Amino acid sequence: MEIQYYMIIDGRQAGPFVAGELRYHGIRPDSMVWRQGLSDWVAASSLVELAGLFAVPPVPGSEEVPPVYPDMNSGMTSGMNAGAAPADRQSGYSGSNPFQGQYDQAPIEHTNWLPWAIVCTVLGTMTSCLTLILGIIAIVQANKANDFYRRGNRMMGDSANSTAKTLTVIGLVLAVLAIIGLIAFFTTGLLQNYLDLLEQLD
Repeated sequence: MEIQYYMIIDGRQAGPFVAGELRYHGIRPDSMVWRQGLSDWVAASSLVELAGLFAVPPVPGSEEVPPVYPDMNSGMTSGMNAGAAPADRQSGYSGSNPFQGQYDQAPIEHTNWLPWAIVCTVLGTMTSCLTLILGIIAIVQANKANDFYRRGNRMMGDSANSTAKTLTVIGLVLAVLAIIGLIAFFTTGLLQNYLDLLEQLD
């Protein structure tokens, strides 16, 4: 059985296609593709078996005739996909593709950690440098997550959002502990003891 490939076309996953069919879907050296055996999407030019697709462009009028493919919107079938379930033909995925849904185009609802990251950063300016640094990094990650979710990239969005959440929670906990420590320092006489010690040292 020939190796089947998936390719990102206009921001969406399409396929599966055999190697010879990728050319008729506009594959370029920088096109992102995936097949069984790969742990992530890679540029087509990095796969040795696809190198021949970029060496010689198809010649118009040659004896090689491109196959007919299904219309993704109308649900028309071709000989290649005639045995597939209608949902599989329209989506272009198989159950073996671990990256299904990575390039959906609709924005994804999610918990926005940006406001909390900003609160963490503000508290960090008043409590500790560590909390401040965690807050700044959390803001960057939350912005990245929001951008990925707006573009429909759930996998990358979840990763950045998880990092933002973790850093924000840690920063807020440290800030609360620092505030409690400061309150205790000013209300239990420790400040006066510290000032008395400085006077004795002088």
